[in-house]
Amino acid sequence: MKVYFDNSATTKICDEALKKYIEVSSEHFGNPSSLHSEGLNAENIMRKSKEEIMKTFGAQNGTLVFTASGTESNNLAIFGRAYSKMRYRKNAKIITSLGEHSSVSSPINRLEEEGFTVARISTHNGEFDIEALKREITDNTVLMTMLMVNNETGALYDVKKISEIIHKSAPDCLFHIDATQAFMKVPINVKSMQIDMLT
Repeated sequence: MKVYFDNSATTKICDEALKKYIEVSSEHFGNPSSLHSEGLNAENIMRKSKEEIMKTFGAQNGTLVFTASGTESNNLAIFGRAYSKMRYRKNAKIITSLGEHSSVSSPINRLEEEGFTVARISTHNGEFDIEALKREITDNTVLMTMLMVNNETGALYDVKKISEIIHKSAPDCLFHIDATQAFMKVPINVKSMQIDMLT
């Protein structure tokens, strides 16, 4: 008997999703950017899919970008935000937690080498240090990035409380959440939680 304990990272596709994947890949294979009927049909399927996905985390409008992995999504959010601010202000600051997945910590380490100031907040016993966040956040903070659910410990962080502090203290700071381990397992509402970017 096979026992597999890493389903949060990657898992076997369920029968319903596999059936839909085969149907779309074999019957609606047009390029969604093309203007012919097959392309328009594929575009319609993609648009409806995006709408359904966005509804699951309370996004009424905004942008959904399909990527190949959580790592690619985290890189897009972190590097995109950091590089958009690098030209306009010196000493731009990024805040993250000490318990991040390597797909967050590695880009942060690289940005630190490139001159960004980085503050890493502890998550002792599954609790994010709110007081440390209040001490570290400044007007120069351009990005706060962290997990919603820790991929190793399962700790669930108080994203709403953290977001309120960030948006009150640093209006120019975008809040990025890596919800890879949380999506479809815990409630997520990007509007009420004031999440600017979600992986």
